[in-house]
Amino acid sequence: MADFVEKLDGQGDYRRITVSNTEKIIFPKMTYKDYKIIPDDIRCELIDGVIYLMASADEMHQWISGELLAQLKNQLQGKKCTPYSEFDVRPFYTLDESDVTVVRPDIIVVCDETKVIGKKNCEGPPDFIIEIMSDSSRKRDFENKKFEYERAGVKEYWIVTKGVIYSFLLSNNEYTEHIFNLNDSSRLKISSLEDCYLDFNSIVVRYSWL
Repeated sequence: MADFVEKLDGQGDYRRITVSNTEKIIFPKMTYKDYKIIPDDIRCELIDGVIYLMASADEMHQWISGELLAQLKNQLQGKKCTPYSEFDVRPFYTLDESDVTVVRPDIIVVCDETKVIGKKNCEGPPDFIIEIMSDSSRKRDFENKKFEYERAGVKEYWIVTKGVIYSFLLSNNEYTEHIFNLNDSSRLKISSLEDCYLDFNSIVVRYSWL
C-alpha cells in the first residue's frame, strides 16, 4: 500500500508512488477521459491525476447539505446564479478531456450558466463552493481541494465543520482565511453572491454539535 503520493519532479504528466522507503512506481496521471468510464455507483474524485474514493455521507452530513441547499435555492430563485449539490466539477476544463481534476463538492453555486446548462458536469470553476467536512475528508478539504480551488479561481470556498465555518475568499489569486464560530444566532454573508446569507440556527439547534 502506498505511503504517500507526490508529483514526479520535472514530469507534470506523471505521478510517483512510494510504496516503501526505496521502491517507487511511476505511472501516468489519470484524466477526465479515464474518470468518465468509472461506473456511476462508485463515488470518487480525481485530484491532480489521482483517484480518491469517497465514503458514504452520514445523516448529519446529508441533513446539513439539504438545509443549506434549500436556503440557497430560496434566495437565488430568479437570479442568474444557481446552486447544485453532488454535481461533478471540472475546474480546469479542457475540450480534449485531458484535464486531471474532477471534484464532487457538497454544494456549488454557478453564475455562468454556459458552464452547466445541459452539461454532464460543471465545465470550469464555480463561483462558490461548500464542503461539509467529515473525519475522512479533512486532508482533502483543507489541503488538496483548497489548493485546486484557489488555483482554479473559485471566488469563495467554505468548509463546514462541527461548530466552525472556515471561509476562504480569493484576492489577488490567493485565499484569505476567515473563521466563524457557530452559535444559535449565526447568520453568515456569502461575499461572492449579492444579498445572499446562510443561517445556521436550525443546524446548531438540531445537533448542538453532539
